[in-house]
Amino acid sequence: MARSASPQLTEAENRIMSVLWDRGEVSVRDVTDALAVEHGLAYTTVLTTIRIMADKGYVGFRKDGRAHIYHPLLSRQG
Repeated sequence: MARSASPQLTEAENRIMSVLWDRGEVSVRDVTDALAVEHGLAYTTVLTTIRIMADKGYVGFRKDGRAHIYHPLLSRQG
């Protein structure tokens, strides 16, 4: 069952959405690499957060082989 949409993004969700908005479509590894230097988020943390965001309807995805490629469903303006 999908979770209720929060009225505001969490700090972690906002960081991930910034990467998605800047790049369009990305893998979890792409997001992890983009956030590693400044925020040091682990791959599993990013994966879990993106899955929750997909449940909330914030991001969509398509399969590319074994990988999931994520894209934003929310506009940057909110």
